[in-house]
Amino acid sequence: MASWFLNNKKSWFICIFTFVIAAVSYWFLPDRIPMHFNSQGIADSYSGKVEIFLMPVIQAVLIFFSGRKKVKDWFLSMPPFADEVKYYLLVFAVTAMLLAGELTILV
Repeated sequence: MASWFLNNKKSWFICIFTFVIAAVSYWFLPDRIPMHFNSQGIADSYSGKVEIFLMPVIQAVLIFFSGRKKVKDWFLSMPPFADEVKYYLLVFAVTAMLLAGELTILV
């Protein structure tokens, strides 16, 4: 269990950082925030400001399940992810991408 956490330590840090950003910015957001933009850059979908916590929750679920043995073994059986370094790099990259998505929404 400890090695699972240590291997995902960077991903957990990004997840916690994303949650802190969401918690701090929650109080400064309007009641409705844009969540999707069309090709002209105009917001075409809005949601409540509580949905800013969606990214940290997705990150936490992703990191939690990526450390489970069955999920990890399934990914490691695929040729592109045949070693643990690539596997944890993929988890880190997806977590960082979700952080970038949240920052895009906030800025």
